[in-house]
Amino acid sequence: MLTLLVLACGAGTYAWRGIGVWVAGRIDVQSDWFRWLTCIAYAMIAGLVSRVVLLPVGELAQTSLAHRLIAVGLAVIACRLWRKNQLVGVLTGAAALPLLGWLG
Repeated sequence: MLTLLVLACGAGTYAWRGIGVWVAGRIDVQSDWFRWLTCIAYAMIAGLVSRVVLLPVGELAQTSLAHRLIAVGLAVIACRLWRKNQLVGVLTGAAALPLLGWLG
């Protein structure tokens, strides 16, 4: 009985993944619809980052607004310098914030 349950769960998981692969092959990434979805995704990320920077909670609330804004600015600059590499931007911002706290 347990084996049947595990197989059913696996089939359900892989069925949705298969449908995702099937649909992904038919998406035109240059279409207006896809560009609109991309804009929505960027707007959501910008809103979340703005909320974290301007209205932080927890430990981040103990840092000054100036330090948070400088860290975001450095992250954006690093991201742009390394050909829009988001990982470099995130790592730069994450490293800049404690460094600014230590210096200030």
